[in-house]
Amino acid sequence: ITAFGVTGKTIASDTGKIGVAMYQAQYANSALVAGSNHRRLIFDESYAMVSRISVSHRQDARAECSAMAIWDGTNNPLVIGTGVALPTLPASAGRWTIGSVEVGGVPILCNIQIDIDFGITTDLFGCDSDIWDTHLNLDDIKPKISITSLDPLNFGAATVPLIGLAGTHANTTIYLRKRTTSGLASFVADATAEHIKITSAGIMLCNEAMSASGNKQGQAQFELTSTYDGTNTPLVFTTASAI
Repeated sequence: ITAFGVTGKTIASDTGKIGVAMYQAQYANSALVAGSNHRRLIFDESYAMVSRISVSHRQDARAECSAMAIWDGTNNPLVIGTGVALPTLPASAGRWTIGSVEVGGVPILCNIQIDIDFGITTDLFGCDSDIWDTHLNLDDIKPKISITSLDPLNFGAATVPLIGLAGTHANTTIYLRKRTTSGLASFVADATAEHIKITSAGIMLCNEAMSASGNKQGQAQFELTSTYDGTNTPLVFTTASAI
């Protein structure tokens, strides 16, 4: 999210860097082949974005990203490079999992799944009978946050009522708790500003009040449709926040 933001960004190779690249590492049985014997697929120009962030109970949050190649008028949209060396992989900045959730000042308790769909709809198009598309348009940005909870009391007159619950950036937050580097079973202290805070404005509805089977625990599903409040983007991320 730090690299692409909420709406995505154009990435071009004329900035002194190679643009978006995917390396194909060559293996020899169980080990990587040494030296410049690998392949690299490059988008000289592209539009890259975060499509979705998902996190489950006790699991690490994951971001799904995508990049769409755009023809720059000169180079092929996809350039195949051979005989290249593998880059040094960057160190991970950390791992995060589900933290507390509050919508409209109301705590949403006992959550086991959070999915943030950035809701970006794009249109790649060209003109003048060019073989490859040369333009990209952002048609829609309609984020939605889906939450699955084991507490059915989250649906109620004093929590999320039938008509829905309105939230603003000031009273609607989702926290992703950062894990410590010493072990996955412990977390960075809440007061330490290393957690991820996500705020939004919109209406939360209960899409499924109860789903259960036999003696299994029941669960409820909620969805918050983010809206533009006239000032903030529908989703605001703070990547160094205390809880």
